[in-house]
Amino acid sequence: MGVEDLLQKHSLIEADINMLGERIRNVTRASEDFIDDGTEAYKPCEPSKIKAKNSDLERDYAELVKQASARRERLDDSRQFWQFYWDVDQEEGWINEKERILSSKDIGHDLST
Repeated sequence: MGVEDLLQKHSLIEADINMLGERIRNVTRASEDFIDDGTEAYKPCEPSKIKAKNSDLERDYAELVKQASARRERLDDSRQFWQFYWDVDQEEGWINEKERILSSKDIGHDLST
């Protein structure tokens, strides 16, 4: 698979990660509202456990974003390398073509040829 294809695929993954980030923010907000509802009523779960889960979720999401960013950087570096390699190949082809022309023994036979 080419680098451009991988970059397009990675863009879709990054979009999914961003959507996941919004869902995580919504879940975190909802859980904080549950914890801080202002009442001392019975809660089916210990608030400290919910806070710990929120922290774990946010930490894991931050790590996912970091990994996606690192992969994007590696893919961009790879694209730059292959673009350079392609450019060099094009220039070498141009040089070889001009060398063939310049090394030709043909010096013409008269003024019109």
